[in-house]
Amino acid sequence: MVTRIAPHVLGRRWLAGVSSTPCTTTDLWRSGSLAPVQLSCRFDAVLVATAFMTQAVLAELDESGVPPGPVLFSHGDQTSCWLVPVRPGADWQLRGTVLFTEPEDGGEPPSVLMPAPGSGRVWGMQWLVDPDGSGRLTRHRDLAVALRRARRALEFGGRRKDPDRALVSGTSPLRPRGHSGRCHNSPS
Repeated sequence: MVTRIAPHVLGRRWLAGVSSTPCTTTDLWRSGSLAPVQLSCRFDAVLVATAFMTQAVLAELDESGVPPGPVLFSHGDQTSCWLVPVRPGADWQLRGTVLFTEPEDGGEPPSVLMPAPGSGRVWGMQWLVDPDGSGRLTRHRDLAVALRRARRALEFGGRRKDPDRALVSGTSPLRPRGHSGRCHNSPS
């Protein structure tokens, strides 16, 4: 008999494995805390403003048949954090978003405070799409197309659906250490 490992367990292993301190990450998750996972090792993050936009982008990807990679949601500031492939020197300029990546000056990459995959809501943070251990990320192009379509749908067609009431209070996922830009949703 073959025992299948749950995708969120594989996601925890993968995410801890890409962390700069896997043991610390795992220990923090076991204690029910968020763990800082540094970007630019295997992925960057795109911060998307508002629950409505997040929901609309997920709907656009679903309608296009494109499975998203991991998506983290902050209930406090109503932003989502999409894990995307590392793209050195990326020129990402879409309204209502911020790309967090390794600074060009070689400074310390930013960290994202993340709950363990499969743990539900922790300190206001929740995975909308759990990492599943496959390493799948949302491609930049797919996210950009979905963002443009979602923006048009929201601007011209009103709100598609109200976001789930559960998506409503917590803390920002991003700790922008070393980030050369300024994110209006990040703590000062």
